[in-house]
Amino acid sequence: MPESTSGGRERFVPPKWEKPAPLSYGVALETVSTVAAPLLAGFSLAGSVAIGQDFDKFRWPGLVVLLLVGAAVLLLSALQCGFTARRYLYSAADVRDWWPDVADDSDRERKLRDQQRHDYRRWHHWSGWTRWSYNTGLAVLLLAVAAAVAPPGGDGAQEAIRWLATGLAVSAAAVQLAWQPLTSYRRQRSGRRS
Repeated sequence: MPESTSGGRERFVPPKWEKPAPLSYGVALETVSTVAAPLLAGFSLAGSVAIGQDFDKFRWPGLVVLLLVGAAVLLLSALQCGFTARRYLYSAADVRDWWPDVADDSDRERKLRDQQRHDYRRWHHWSGWTRWSYNTGLAVLLLAVAAAVAPPGGDGAQEAIRWLATGLAVSAAAVQLAWQPLTSYRRQRSGRRS
């Protein structure tokens, strides 16, 4: 928050409480772990069962089932890690709502800020595992799609189109896998903690 100095210039005063950066990151992470991850995990599990019924229609049915089950496990892990992370994220406004009688800069407020800082670090830890599980699960799901759409045999025009679809899904998985370390690197480089 800017604060005026004697020369009329503003200097930055850091917030007293820990916060995600960007501010909406906590909401985005919660949405990923409570909406997207469970939906994709359910799709992965349903797909693995469906493919188990029609093994002869796929080029690599065992690989497809393995990848789908692996994606489901990772996406369910994102759900669990997100749930655990959410327990530790709360704001200064939440603290004020819970303890309205706490005075600014009192010993009690300092203790509450210390607790929030500790809990924020725990949120940060679990949010990293949520992000990793979700991103990796999504990449594995895309690899499962690639393996599923590969033609079982033949060499006609339809098979060529299916190979193109396989290549597209593999490319999307590669981008997803590259995206994860790139965003972590950019976040660290910019000085953000989440």
